[in-house]
Amino acid sequence: MSKRCFLGIAIDVVENYRDAIEKLTSKNENGKCPYYACWIINGPPYEDLPDGSKEAFLLGQFLEVLKLFWEVGGALVFLAEGWKLQYQTNEFLKMLDFDGKRIDFYLVGDDEEKGTKEHIGGKDLSGDKTGELKDKQKFSKKIERYGGIQRLRLDHNLFTLFEGDTICYTSTDDYNKLLPFHPFSRDSDNGISSLFYLSDEKKRGDIFIDCGFTKLFINMGKDDTAFRYFQNIASWSARTEIHMFYDNKDIKEWRPEGINYTIDINKKWSNFKPKPSFAKKVDLMKLKTLFAFDNSGSISGNSVYFNEIYRIVNKYYKVGDKFYLWGSRYTEKSKAQIDQWIINKNGPEGTNSTFIAELANACPSHREHLIIVTDGQVGESSIRKSDELMQQYNITFQFVSVYVVGNGGNLSVGAPFCRGCPNRTIHVLDAKNRINGPSLSLDEISAFNNITNINSISEFNSKFKLLHSAIKAKQLGKSGDSDMKNKLSSLKNKIINNLSGTVRNEFESNWNELYEMASNGVHDFKIGTAGIKK
Repeated sequence: MSKRCFLGIAIDVVENYRDAIEKLTSKNENGKCPYYACWIINGPPYEDLPDGSKEAFLLGQFLEVLKLFWEVGGALVFLAEGWKLQYQTNEFLKMLDFDGKRIDFYLVGDDEEKGTKEHIGGKDLSGDKTGELKDKQKFSKKIERYGGIQRLRLDHNLFTLFEGDTICYTSTDDYNKLLPFHPFSRDSDNGISSLFYLSDEKKRGDIFIDCGFTKLFINMGKDDTAFRYFQNIASWSARTEIHMFYDNKDIKEWRPEGINYTIDINKKWSNFKPKPSFAKKVDLMKLKTLFAFDNSGSISGNSVYFNEIYRIVNKYYKVGDKFYLWGSRYTEKSKAQIDQWIINKNGPEGTNSTFIAELANACPSHREHLIIVTDGQVGESSIRKSDELMQQYNITFQFVSVYVVGNGGNLSVGAPFCRGCPNRTIHVLDAKNRINGPSLSLDEISAFNNITNINSISEFNSKFKLLHSAIKAKQLGKSGDSDMKNKLSSLKNKIINNLSGTVRNEFESNWNELYEMASNGVHDFKIGTAGIKK
């Protein structure tokens, strides 16, 4: 939140909705709100708050107060990002009504359910004096006016603009659907990555939406463009010329009208999304990471592959993490060497995924987050040998992420490294499409570990989907597992004698699916998917 002071802008930072509501509804001695703008840094769609407080249910009331603040002239700046960090902005946009016209767009990013991915970013945008942004990698240098008055410029002293990393973008490129918002930038992947609403005669405030907030943090020093950019937004949203000409107020004196609002603790926001099981226990961004990148000849010149590597490194790398390339051997690389490898796009070696187990064994200090990226050109023998080595070395990670890039990849390549921990496999089909592959969550691991405690058909039915996912993930690339078969046989004997008719038939059908995977493993390497071998 921003309020003006004599020499510049004073900022108050809050980390929960209650404090934000109380700040925005506070009043000075003249009954005015002391803040001229509120900047909102988006969080994920879960019931969490930065300070760990337990009042996330106040989100709806915070959005209502934001709308009231905006309607009396307060400016809003929404800062979003690629990985599920658009939630508060999207929920606010749903509330807006411009004289009967509803907002017809939303922000999208890395959302596997919707089949969308964040844009990689990392490049500089150049100026477009027309403001039409017909080409990608552009930002607007058009002079904006309000009632004939030239506004302070968002592009002031900006000749290039670093776009940020891991960017979200608008759900449509149709400018008519974006109205009354206007695009300010189009990213290097051709998405609308920032846009604004110019206030009107109804005294509403301005709104600015930026879709790559990493430049507010790790990229702030990038040729100073990000710093200037955010300075410009702060000045532009103060609307100095508007208040001078229309309100006859000096910029130091103008404040929006005070807001009357009382928090209702019984009015609770209920539109949060379920938090994935792994997210409850594992913060991937904070884990020490071991990167294991496929360096085989088949990835040479593959832009989709190396763009994915670039995105992952920019998202997860922290000082102290380790990089390895694997193929016909494994070699440790520095961050600088990896950056150069990405530029060269050259993979000179063969493909032997057993070296992932070897490099993991060589790094006992890095057993938190393992990230594997490969095009998946790996045979069954390598997968089985990797399983043997992981058991021999007794290696378990806190979390494993596997990215298989391309249409012909074997989704089972990461299975040996995922057996005993939460994991995810993402199948990157091309630059725009990705789907979920096999994965194993904490809930699935728990269901499997407690299989011997299932004593009734109701318990079995409630756990069946979790068991199916767990056994499928555990049996990827494997042959029969005698211990797993014995547990399933024991489970069947405890339950089936108490069943009859349709219930018995359905139980046997579901149980047979589990037992077939336990007996034969899960294989289908030819088409790169993990189906049950028939």
